[in-house]
Amino acid sequence: MVEKMGFSIRIADSHAQKEWDDYIESSPQGTIFHTWNWLKIMEKHTNSTLYPLQIFKGSTHIANYPIFFKKKGCLKVALSPPYTTEVLYLGPVLSAYESYKLSKIEENLIGIQSAIDKFLFSDLRCNFVNLRTAPGLIDSRPFRWAGYDIEPYYTYRIDLSEDIEKIWYGMHKTLRKKIKSERKNGIVIEQGDEDDLWLIHSETRRRFSEQGKIREDISAYLDEIYQTYHDQFLDILVAKYQGETVSGVIRLNYNGVTCQWIGLAKTEVKGISPNDLLGWESIKIAKERGMRWYEIMDGGDNPRLRQFKSKFNPELSIWYSAEKYSHPLYRMARTLSRKTGYHVKI
Repeated sequence: MVEKMGFSIRIADSHAQKEWDDYIESSPQGTIFHTWNWLKIMEKHTNSTLYPLQIFKGSTHIANYPIFFKKKGCLKVALSPPYTTEVLYLGPVLSAYESYKLSKIEENLIGIQSAIDKFLFSDLRCNFVNLRTAPGLIDSRPFRWAGYDIEPYYTYRIDLSEDIEKIWYGMHKTLRKKIKSERKNGIVIEQGDEDDLWLIHSETRRRFSEQGKIREDISAYLDEIYQTYHDQFLDILVAKYQGETVSGVIRLNYNGVTCQWIGLAKTEVKGISPNDLLGWESIKIAKERGMRWYEIMDGGDNPRLRQFKSKFNPELSIWYSAEKYSHPLYRMARTLSRKTGYHVKI
């Protein structure tokens, strides 16, 4: 156990799985990506070492903080989340966060990050750290005060506590018109299966390829995620036209939030646009299941995608990417790699 300013770190083991998951579920920042099984699957398929850190202040458990450690040559890296996992954000989870007074929240956040940094830079001797916080943790100052470079990102969320009719009329009128048109064209929305999972994966890679973007094959990772979560937390919706699947979306349903995770690639079938109807039906199903939020997951940095997603009249929900380096030379190398387009695979 590592101690810093009254804060201590414990590395959870497999015996603490239920305790870990119960804690994640108790927090508004807790996502399905934070759950024990998902973390272990990411560890396996990224060739990294998972450190599931539990943070204590005295004897009080105040945070869970999953960290993935990788070593590439002389470079030691800590990530949360690891790359190539289709996970936008991860980072710390704090229970009872919103019930505290601001002074206590600030004290805890500063103490947590100080303890984490000692573990990452002194114990693991990391050269580079990238931490991405989940929506709901709005205060990025403790990262900045700890010497991190902060970049804000935004995802889209729809408040499902509103009446479904209000959600419908809140959407752009051209979107509502297209949804009605797609129904008239004979597009139907159905529950998908494992075959549809692979169709969605293939179509998503096709669309990225058409845009000149190379995406790593995550088939083995995606298969294990599906086998682990599809009975309870993962489902698939597909759009069919004349009996054929023309689009689909993989959805994650956890802790009151339905996430539009992977899919909705533009179809190759001429004359139809199924994704507007597919998005709307997905929202309706989440509402019917009693979910609190519907998230159209996004990094918020692609103007082209904004045009489609904002038509559903969502709210912006901020999250942060925080980067820190053990020496200015690593920051310079990172900046240069971004300018040249050359990236070291981590």
